[in-house]
Amino acid sequence: MWLHLAAHVTGFRTVRKINHYGVLTMFHLKKLTLAMTVVVGFAGATAGSLFAADLGDSGVSYKDEPMQSFSWTGFYFGGNAGYAFSGEGDKTDLFRNENANLGPLDIGGIGELEADGGFVGLQAGYNMQRGRFVFGIEGDIQAGDINDDKNSPNFSNVPAFFGEADTNVNFFGTIRGRLGFAMDRTLLFVTGGYAFADVDYRLEATNRGGNPVGNTVTFDESDTRSGYVLGGGAEYALRDNLTIKLEYQYLDFDDETYKAQSFTTVGAPSGVFYDSKSELDLHTVKVGVNYKLN
Repeated sequence: MWLHLAAHVTGFRTVRKINHYGVLTMFHLKKLTLAMTVVVGFAGATAGSLFAADLGDSGVSYKDEPMQSFSWTGFYFGGNAGYAFSGEGDKTDLFRNENANLGPLDIGGIGELEADGGFVGLQAGYNMQRGRFVFGIEGDIQAGDINDDKNSPNFSNVPAFFGEADTNVNFFGTIRGRLGFAMDRTLLFVTGGYAFADVDYRLEATNRGGNPVGNTVTFDESDTRSGYVLGGGAEYALRDNLTIKLEYQYLDFDDETYKAQSFTTVGAPSGVFYDSKSELDLHTVKVGVNYKLN
């Protein structure tokens, strides 16, 4: 089931439309949010209709159904820990812009930055149970050691350039809706919504040949990126106010394109500008503990 979910979620990336700078537009982000709302609403309405029809055919009223001993309704908060790893990776692309003396040049990259590492975090949310269906909202934030670095003697398209790159995810979080199916103390759920991450990105490249020889360009960026998250998991109530969960999430963030000027060997600005595009997506698997407020 998890392999199928991961494949389905990762495949969603291929239908994103990217603008000229590689950034997911607000128009398509709104379309994603609307589509998720329609899917969740349709699933809830369909399930409710089937459930009502089933009761009508059997002649059993809702009040005659056996009561579940545990209710998922209420506020909760807790902690989590897990592991994150990149999906497609950051290709460390470098592109020289056209100027008065030099034409545009696709220099390539020095290999993919595939950030990975452990994290710990906090979450809080609210569930509302109706029959066996549970509707909820949850927010979380995580921090950890999720990073990668590359050092290469050559860029892929222009071997005369050499450089190094690194990326680090300082923290990330989500605000999500949840739709679950309860079997007394066991809850199976799917989830999706908004994701954000604070990311550091650094790329340095030096031209060892051609024109201009010895010039170095450095990108040293830090920003907060937005995106979407999809996932699912299972939660179990150990006690009336204590639950544990296992959860998978796929987070895909907007691409960022940075611009920087190269400098000569004596530190003077060269007048030659470069672009570098940074990409980030993450798969996360985590376990969590929640305290339910009755």
